[in-house]
Amino acid sequence: MAEPQTAAATEAFKAQNSASPNAKRQRLTSQQRIAKLQAQLAMEKTRLHKRSRQMDTREKIVVGGAVIKAMRNDEAFRRQIVTLLRADVTREIDQEAIAAWLSGTSTQG
Repeated sequence: MAEPQTAAATEAFKAQNSASPNAKRQRLTSQQRIAKLQAQLAMEKTRLHKRSRQMDTREKIVVGGAVIKAMRNDEAFRRQIVTLLRADVTREIDQEAIAAWLSGTSTQG
């Protein structure tokens, strides 16, 4: 290590380098512990985000299934949903996926 240039820096240098090996090891251990806890926190956040997305997907499947069943059994409801779909589904790939519903020719289910 380079020697400090001023008296105050010399005192700080001595204080910093005179710490016992146990103090340095304990400080490093604390820093490692913080890093480990931060990594665990990041993993937990990732796990919770994944679980949230799974629950969101499950919710969409259940609601979608109920709506499709109702569309098959209630013509007025089907027309309302088709109107909604025509207004809200704007991506071409999504429109292709529901084209049979929009045209009234769905034979699924």
